[in-house]
Amino acid sequence: MKADELKKEVFVGLDRSASISELIGGLKAMHDKNAVVFDSGKYIGVTSRRFLLKSKLDPSESKVYKVVKHVPVLKGDEDIKEVARLMFAADVHILPLIKDEKVVGVVDMGDVIRQLKNTEDGNKHVTDIMTPEPIVLYEDDRLGKAVQVMRENGVDRLPIVDDNGKLMSIITFTDLVEKYILKHGNSDSGEREGVSGKSGNSSKAFDGQKTDMIGMPVKAFESQVIVTASKLDVVDTIIDKMDKYDISSVVLVEDDKPIGIVTTRDLLKLFLKDEISY
Repeated sequence: MKADELKKEVFVGLDRSASISELIGGLKAMHDKNAVVFDSGKYIGVTSRRFLLKSKLDPSESKVYKVVKHVPVLKGDEDIKEVARLMFAADVHILPLIKDEKVVGVVDMGDVIRQLKNTEDGNKHVTDIMTPEPIVLYEDDRLGKAVQVMRENGVDRLPIVDDNGKLMSIITFTDLVEKYILKHGNSDSGEREGVSGKSGNSSKAFDGQKTDMIGMPVKAFESQVIVTASKLDVVDTIIDKMDKYDISSVVLVEDDKPIGIVTTRDLLKLFLKDEISY
Protein backbone atom coordinates (compact mmCIF):
# COMPACT_ATOMS: atom_id res chain seq x y z
CA MET A 1 0.00 0.00 0.00
CA LYS A 2 1.24 3.47 -0.92
CA ALA A 3 1.09 6.73 1.03
CA ASP A 4 -1.44 8.10 -1.46
CA GLU A 5 -3.86 5.33 -0.52
CA LEU A 6 -3.40 5.98 3.20
CA LYS A 7 -3.79 9.74 3.21
CA LYS A 8 -6.76 11.55 4.68
CA GLU A 9 -7.73 14.90 3.22
CA VAL A 10 -9.43 16.33 6.32
CA PHE A 11 -7.01 17.48 9.00
CA VAL A 12 -6.46 20.26 11.50
CA GLY A 13 -4.51 23.19 10.07
CA LEU A 14 -3.41 26.31 11.91
CA ASP A 15 -1.26 29.33 11.25
CA ARG A 16 1.99 29.62 13.22
CA SER A 17 0.59 32.73 14.92
CA ALA A 18 -2.34 30.86 16.52
CA SER A 19 -2.17 30.46 20.29
CA ILE A 20 -1.57 27.13 22.01
CA SER A 21 -5.09 27.36 23.43
CA GLU A 22 -6.46 27.71 19.89
CA LEU A 23 -4.47 24.63 18.90
CA ILE A 24 -5.98 22.60 21.74
CA GLY A 25 -9.43 23.93 20.90
CA GLY A 26 -9.05 23.00 17.24
CA LEU A 27 -7.84 19.50 18.06
CA LYS A 28 -10.70 18.96 20.48
CA ALA A 29 -13.29 20.23 17.99
CA MET A 30 -11.96 17.92 15.26
CA HIS A 31 -11.40 14.98 17.64
CA ASP A 32 -7.76 14.91 16.55
CA LYS A 33 -4.36 14.92 18.25
CA ASN A 34 -2.14 16.38 15.53
CA ALA A 35 -2.13 19.45 13.31
CA VAL A 36 -0.36 20.84 10.27
CA VAL A 37 1.14 24.31 10.72
CA PHE A 38 1.33 27.00 8.05
CA ASP A 39 2.91 30.42 7.68
CA SER A 40 0.51 32.55 5.64
CA GLY A 41 -0.63 29.46 3.75
CA LYS A 42 2.82 27.90 3.31
CA TYR A 43 3.52 24.60 5.06
CA ILE A 44 6.21 24.80 7.76
CA GLY A 45 5.74 21.72 9.95
CA VAL A 46 3.47 19.77 12.26
CA THR A 47 2.52 19.97 15.89
CA SER A 48 0.79 17.67 18.32
CA ARG A 49 -0.82 17.47 21.70
CA ARG A 50 2.16 15.28 22.61
CA PHE A 51 4.57 18.16 22.00
CA LEU A 52 2.90 20.11 24.80
CA LEU A 53 4.11 17.47 27.24
CA LYS A 54 7.64 18.81 27.14
CA SER A 55 6.68 22.46 27.02
CA LYS A 56 6.00 24.77 29.93
CA LEU A 57 4.23 27.36 27.85
CA ASP A 58 1.25 29.45 28.90
CA PRO A 59 -1.43 28.16 26.51
CA SER A 60 -3.29 31.46 26.43
CA GLU A 61 -0.16 33.49 25.61
CA SER A 62 2.24 31.23 23.70
CA LYS A 63 2.03 30.67 19.96
CA VAL A 64 1.95 27.50 17.92
CA TYR A 65 5.30 28.24 16.24
CA LYS A 66 7.00 27.43 19.56
CA VAL A 67 5.86 23.80 19.35
CA VAL A 68 6.30 23.17 15.62
CA LYS A 69 8.36 20.19 14.49
CA HIS A 70 9.95 19.90 11.06
CA VAL A 71 9.31 16.40 9.74
CA PRO A 72 9.85 14.45 6.51
CA VAL A 73 7.19 15.04 3.88
CA LEU A 74 5.60 12.43 1.65
CA LYS A 75 5.20 12.53 -2.12
CA GLY A 76 2.58 9.80 -2.27
CA ASP A 77 4.51 6.95 -3.86
CA GLU A 78 6.22 5.74 -0.66
CA ASP A 79 5.29 2.21 0.40
CA ILE A 80 3.88 1.59 3.87
CA LYS A 81 7.20 0.34 5.26
CA GLU A 82 8.92 3.57 4.23
CA VAL A 83 6.11 5.63 5.77
CA ALA A 84 6.50 3.66 9.01
CA ARG A 85 10.27 4.16 8.95
CA LEU A 86 9.93 7.92 8.50
CA MET A 87 7.34 8.18 11.27
CA PHE A 88 9.41 6.09 13.64
CA ALA A 89 12.60 8.06 12.97
CA ALA A 90 10.86 11.42 13.36
CA ASP A 91 8.81 10.19 16.36
CA VAL A 92 5.60 11.74 15.04
CA HIS A 93 2.06 10.50 14.50
CA ILE A 94 1.39 12.26 11.19
CA LEU A 95 3.33 13.06 8.04
CA PRO A 96 2.10 15.60 5.47
CA LEU A 97 1.68 14.59 1.86
CA ILE A 98 2.69 17.44 -0.44
CA LYS A 99 2.09 17.85 -4.17
CA ASP A 100 2.86 20.97 -6.16
CA GLU A 101 3.97 22.65 -2.93
CA LYS A 102 0.55 22.16 -1.34
CA VAL A 103 -0.46 19.87 1.51
CA VAL A 104 -3.08 17.61 -0.05
CA GLY A 105 -3.48 15.37 2.98
CA VAL A 106 -1.76 13.67 5.89
CA VAL A 107 -0.93 10.08 6.70
CA ASP A 108 -1.83 9.19 10.28
CA MET A 109 -0.02 6.56 12.34
CA GLY A 110 -3.33 4.96 13.27
CA ASP A 111 -4.09 4.30 9.62
CA VAL A 112 -0.63 2.81 9.15
CA ILE A 113 -0.78 0.36 12.06
CA ARG A 114 -4.35 -0.59 11.15
CA GLN A 115 -2.86 -2.31 8.09
CA LEU A 116 -1.36 -4.88 10.47
CA LYS A 117 -4.79 -6.35 11.12
CA ASN A 118 -5.47 -9.76 9.64
CA THR A 119 -1.80 -10.23 8.79
CA GLU A 120 0.77 -12.57 10.27
CA ASP A 121 1.94 -9.74 12.54
CA GLY A 122 -1.64 -9.14 13.66
CA ASN A 123 -1.61 -12.60 15.23
CA LYS A 124 1.51 -11.97 17.31
CA HIS A 125 1.06 -12.13 21.07
CA VAL A 126 1.36 -8.77 22.79
CA THR A 127 4.11 -10.10 25.05
CA ASP A 128 6.36 -10.20 21.97
CA ILE A 129 6.16 -6.44 21.50
CA MET A 130 5.21 -4.93 24.87
CA THR A 131 7.38 -2.74 27.05
CA PRO A 132 7.60 -4.67 30.35
CA GLU A 133 7.38 -3.12 33.82
CA PRO A 134 5.66 0.13 32.83
CA ILE A 135 6.18 3.32 34.80
CA VAL A 136 3.39 3.65 37.36
CA LEU A 137 2.05 6.24 39.77
CA TYR A 138 0.55 5.64 43.19
CA GLU A 139 -2.87 6.96 44.15
CA ASP A 140 -1.47 9.57 46.51
CA ASP A 141 1.26 10.81 44.18
CA ARG A 142 0.84 14.48 43.37
CA LEU A 143 -0.24 15.82 40.02
CA GLY A 144 3.11 17.59 39.72
CA LYS A 145 4.85 14.21 39.68
CA ALA A 146 2.55 12.96 36.91
CA VAL A 147 3.36 15.98 34.76
CA GLN A 148 7.09 15.56 35.41
CA VAL A 149 7.09 11.82 34.64
CA MET A 150 5.17 12.35 31.41
CA ARG A 151 7.52 15.11 30.27
CA GLU A 152 10.72 13.28 31.14
CA ASN A 153 9.67 9.97 29.59
CA GLY A 154 7.59 11.21 26.67
CA VAL A 155 4.57 9.14 27.68
CA ASP A 156 0.99 10.33 27.71
CA ARG A 157 -0.67 7.55 29.68
CA LEU A 158 0.30 6.24 33.14
CA PRO A 159 -1.23 3.44 35.25
CA ILE A 160 -2.19 4.36 38.83
CA VAL A 161 -1.74 1.56 41.38
CA ASP A 162 -2.43 1.07 45.08
CA ASP A 163 0.19 0.19 47.68
CA ASN A 164 -0.03 -3.46 46.66
CA GLY A 165 0.63 -2.70 43.01
CA LYS A 166 -2.97 -3.38 41.94
CA LEU A 167 -4.16 -1.31 38.99
CA MET A 168 -6.74 1.21 40.20
CA SER A 169 -7.04 3.63 37.30
CA ILE A 170 -5.14 5.44 34.55
CA ILE A 171 -4.21 9.08 34.10
CA THR A 172 -3.72 10.46 30.60
CA PHE A 173 -2.31 13.63 29.14
CA THR A 174 -5.79 14.38 27.84
CA ASP A 175 -7.02 14.39 31.43
CA LEU A 176 -4.30 16.89 32.33
CA VAL A 177 -5.03 19.09 29.32
CA GLU A 178 -8.72 19.29 30.05
CA LYS A 179 -8.64 19.35 33.86
CA TYR A 180 -5.36 21.01 34.75
CA ILE A 181 -3.37 22.70 31.99
CA LEU A 182 -6.37 24.27 30.32
CA LYS A 183 -9.97 25.09 30.97
CA HIS A 184 -12.73 25.73 28.50
CA GLY A 185 -12.81 29.29 27.31
CA ASN A 186 -14.82 31.41 24.92
CA SER A 187 -15.51 30.33 21.37
CA ASP A 188 -12.98 31.76 18.97
CA SER A 189 -14.64 32.81 15.74
CA GLY A 190 -11.45 33.47 13.80
CA GLU A 191 -10.49 31.15 10.98
CA ARG A 192 -7.28 29.14 11.07
CA GLU A 193 -5.04 28.91 8.05
CA GLY A 194 -5.74 25.75 6.07
CA VAL A 195 -5.60 24.15 2.67
CA SER A 196 -8.41 24.56 0.14
CA GLY A 197 -11.01 24.31 2.86
CA LYS A 198 -10.02 20.74 3.65
CA SER A 199 -8.31 21.39 6.96
CA GLY A 200 -10.19 22.13 10.15
CA ASN A 201 -10.49 25.89 10.27
CA SER A 202 -12.63 26.69 13.26
CA SER A 203 -12.05 25.97 16.89
CA LYS A 204 -12.89 26.79 20.43
CA ALA A 205 -10.02 28.32 22.31
CA PHE A 206 -8.97 27.25 25.77
CA ASP A 207 -7.61 29.48 28.52
CA GLY A 208 -4.86 28.68 30.99
CA GLN A 209 -6.11 27.09 34.18
CA LYS A 210 -5.53 29.60 36.97
CA THR A 211 -6.22 27.31 39.91
CA ASP A 212 -3.05 25.70 41.23
CA MET A 213 -3.79 21.98 41.43
CA ILE A 214 -0.23 20.75 41.16
CA GLY A 215 -0.32 19.44 44.73
CA MET A 216 -3.51 17.43 44.34
CA PRO A 217 -3.40 13.61 44.23
CA VAL A 218 -3.43 12.00 40.79
CA LYS A 219 -6.51 9.97 41.66
CA ALA A 220 -8.50 13.22 41.35
CA PHE A 221 -7.62 13.32 37.63
CA GLU A 222 -7.97 9.67 36.69
CA SER A 223 -9.73 8.55 33.53
CA GLN A 224 -13.28 7.31 33.77
CA VAL A 225 -12.51 4.45 31.37
CA ILE A 226 -9.71 1.97 32.07
CA VAL A 227 -8.67 0.07 28.94
CA THR A 228 -6.48 -2.97 29.56
CA ALA A 229 -5.45 -6.17 27.82
CA SER A 230 -4.18 -9.60 28.79
CA LYS A 231 -0.81 -11.12 27.95
CA LEU A 232 -2.77 -13.71 25.96
CA ASP A 233 -4.15 -11.07 23.61
CA VAL A 234 -2.80 -10.55 20.10
CA VAL A 235 -1.87 -7.44 18.13
CA ASP A 236 -5.23 -7.37 16.32
CA THR A 237 -7.00 -7.05 19.69
CA ILE A 238 -4.78 -4.15 20.76
CA ILE A 239 -5.44 -2.29 17.51
CA ASP A 240 -9.19 -2.78 17.97
CA LYS A 241 -9.02 -1.37 21.50
CA MET A 242 -6.98 1.63 20.37
CA ASP A 243 -9.51 2.32 17.61
CA LYS A 244 -12.55 1.90 19.84
CA TYR A 245 -11.30 4.14 22.65
CA ASP A 246 -9.12 6.50 20.59
CA ILE A 247 -6.01 5.83 22.66
CA SER A 248 -2.34 5.41 21.81
CA SER A 249 -1.39 2.79 24.40
CA VAL A 250 -2.92 -0.16 26.23
CA VAL A 251 -1.84 -1.44 29.66
CA LEU A 252 -1.39 -5.20 30.04
CA VAL A 253 -2.49 -6.69 33.34
CA GLU A 254 -2.04 -9.99 35.13
CA ASP A 255 -3.65 -10.68 38.50
CA ASP A 256 -4.94 -7.09 38.42
CA LYS A 257 -1.38 -5.72 38.25
CA PRO A 258 0.20 -3.88 35.29
CA ILE A 259 2.92 -6.02 33.71
CA GLY A 260 3.51 -4.13 30.49
CA ILE A 261 2.29 -1.54 28.05
CA VAL A 262 1.86 -1.54 24.27
CA THR A 263 2.02 1.77 22.42
CA THR A 264 1.39 2.78 18.83
CA ARG A 265 5.15 3.14 18.50
CA ASP A 266 5.58 -0.52 19.53
CA LEU A 267 3.12 -1.48 16.79
CA LEU A 268 4.88 0.69 14.24
CA LYS A 269 8.09 -1.23 14.89
CA LEU A 270 6.46 -4.34 13.45
CA PHE A 271 6.93 -2.81 10.00
CA LEU A 272 10.63 -2.44 10.78
CA LYS A 273 11.32 -5.75 12.52
CA ASP A 274 14.18 -6.47 10.11
CA GLU A 275 15.87 -3.25 11.25
CA ILE A 276 14.77 -2.75 14.87
CA SER A 277 14.44 -5.31 17.64
CA TYR A 278 12.12 -5.15 20.62
